[in-house]
Order: sequence, then C-alpha cells, then structure tokens
Amino acid sequence: MQNPLSRGILILDEVESTQDIASQLIAEGRPESAVLAAFQSDGRGRMGRTWHSPKGESLSLSLILPEWADHPIPYLAGMAIAVAAASEFGLKVSWPNDLVFEGRKVGGILAEMVRTPEGQNLPVVGIGLNLTQRAFPAEIADRAISLEQATGIRLTPHEAAERLGAAIARLPLPKTFSDIAGSWADVDATPGKRFKMTGGDIVEAIKVQGDGSLLAKNGTREVTVLAGEAIFPSAS
Repeated sequence: MQNPLSRGILILDEVESTQDIASQLIAEGRPESAVLAAFQSDGRGRMGRTWHSPKGESLSLSLILPEWADHPIPYLAGMAIAVAAASEFGLKVSWPNDLVFEGRKVGGILAEMVRTPEGQNLPVVGIGLNLTQRAFPAEIADRAISLEQATGIRLTPHEAAERLGAAIARLPLPKTFSDIAGSWADVDATPGKRFKMTGGDIVEAIKVQGDGSLLAKNGTREVTVLAGEAIFPSAS
C-alpha cells in the first residue's frame, strides 16, 4: 500500500471531525490525503458513538485512500489499517475495528465511503488512538487505556501518524481478506470475545472468516456475523 502521508497531510489545531474535513478535501479536489488534528470536538466511532480525544494526548487522523477507489471489498481498507496499527504499536485487533491491549481499548478504526466529484467511491479511514492520556470519561474508564500506559511507548500525535503511515506502506494492497489473513492472525484478539447483536442476542466469536465476516456461536448454533450487525463487545 502507499504511505498516505506521502501525498500531503493537512495539520489542524481543532476540528469537529477529521472525517468531515477529509470528505471536504475530496469534494474540493484538494491534493492532501491525510488530516491530523490536535483536538476534535465531535469525533465519532462506529455506530455513531463519540470518540474522546484530549488535546495533544491522542491521535485523531483521517486517511484518504485513492488507490482503493471503487475497490470491490471496501471494508478491507479499515481492516488492513487496523493490522498496520496493531503491528506497529504492539497492540491487538478485536474484530471489527478495535485496537486493544490485554482486553482494554487503546483505539479504533472507522472506515466510511465518500463519493468523489468524478463519481468514484473512496474510503476515508479514521484512526483514533489514546496516546498519553491517563484520565478517561467514567463510562469507559474501566475498559480504556492509553498506548503509554499499555506499552510504555510515548508519542506525540505527529510521531504516531508518521509511524502509522510507514507501517501502512509495508502492507500489500489486499484484493481479498486472504491477502492480510496471516498478518491479521498475528494480532487477532477476537476468538472468545462476546458481542451484542442488533437483535439483542449475545454471541461468542470463533474466528474471522475468509471474507472478513465473523463466525460466532449463538447457543449451540454457528452463525455468520457482519460488522454492521454487531453493536458492541459485551462483557455479559
């Protein structure tokens, strides 16, 4: 894959959402392919959840990936970047998009599709990573941790972005999940994890399958779960 930072990075002090700024860059035909903010006031995660990012203490980065334009399996972009981030920073990946350390969340990946003025579908992948913060909102304090707390690695947001860009460049551009399956397996923390489904059921992960979906147990049955069907990991 290409290093997305090599095509230009827009560095901002404060934004509502780096994902929204990246979408604006695409609409305007701007050359930059990365947006880095010291603080975002309205960062979002999967399913519209809020992402907390204290100023200067977390990575708030969105990547525009032109080589993925009209890719037949666009969600692979987020999975590939999750693998790159986990491998680079000594973390694990919990399907579909969490970066974790010993069961606690360090960061997450959000992949969204944006339509270009030329009519192409282009992935914009957001990365939120807790870098140095030590205080978290009460509702997530028991399951969140920073990279520094977890691994001892202390990075500024710009340093983290540079390292992530280099890690992405070391991965092949996957055509199917099988192209990253080996790298995913090296950092996979998914098996045994429990997920709450949109219908209320709790399922237990068995493995990530060859198409990137999840094989899980629902009681005595094995079921295939797509990312959009799993609301969140469940401790119950």
